[in-house]
Amino acid sequence: MANTTSNVENTVAVIAVDKMNKAQLVERITDLESRIANLTDVIAEQETMADDFECVLHTLESRLGKAPKAKGDSRRRQVLNYLLDNGHCKIGDIAKALSTTPTNVSSYLAYLRKAKCPIATDSRGYKFLEDDERALEMLNDPKI
Repeated sequence: MANTTSNVENTVAVIAVDKMNKAQLVERITDLESRIANLTDVIAEQETMADDFECVLHTLESRLGKAPKAKGDSRRRQVLNYLLDNGHCKIGDIAKALSTTPTNVSSYLAYLRKAKCPIATDSRGYKFLEDDERALEMLNDPKI
């Protein structure tokens, strides 16, 4: 009888340890999932910052040695550079990257189209350049 009681007590102890380990594992997994989510957010933020940096860098490179332009002119060039660097993109993405509004980006795109910039829109509403070489030539156009 003492042996049976001892076996029962051992079994209960093993079950308690097992439950504790499962709870600890669940807690650890939850903690790791939270850390992964945080790291994913940090990576996304860094990618956005890298995209913004590339846009600014490309804009500065295209202006090297040129006199400063008016703000509107600068934004049109930034929009053109963004399209060159990023391909198909939404107006909202361009606006976010350039810290402006989608309405302003639409105005810049309309101006660029009137200036014969090869900007097109796909079936999903994404903007893109049909001819990158022509767009690069336009960066040297003082009217842009």
